[in-house]
Amino acid sequence: MARGIASGKLRPSSLARMAALAGTAAALRRSYGDYPEHPAFFGPWADKVRRLWGRADGTRHEYFRSLLRGMVSLALRRTSGCGLTFAVIF
Repeated sequence: MARGIASGKLRPSSLARMAALAGTAAALRRSYGDYPEHPAFFGPWADKVRRLWGRADGTRHEYFRSLLRGMVSLALRRTSGCGLTFAVIF
């Protein structure tokens, strides 16, 4: 990973995002180990797990949004001399 950052192929923000996702994945794994045996305890457990899945989904959404922005930016740079105009809203 250090080589990827040094070569510019891996951004520090990507590394931070991977670490955050790994932490969320570990918390989800622990949560499923705490699955309640009695249905009466399911509600609080499900609320906790929903928050964790929401955090994971938000991080995934941000990753793909930044990936698409990068792709659009690259496409715009490649076509900047051909007289075309692109409008992309995120």
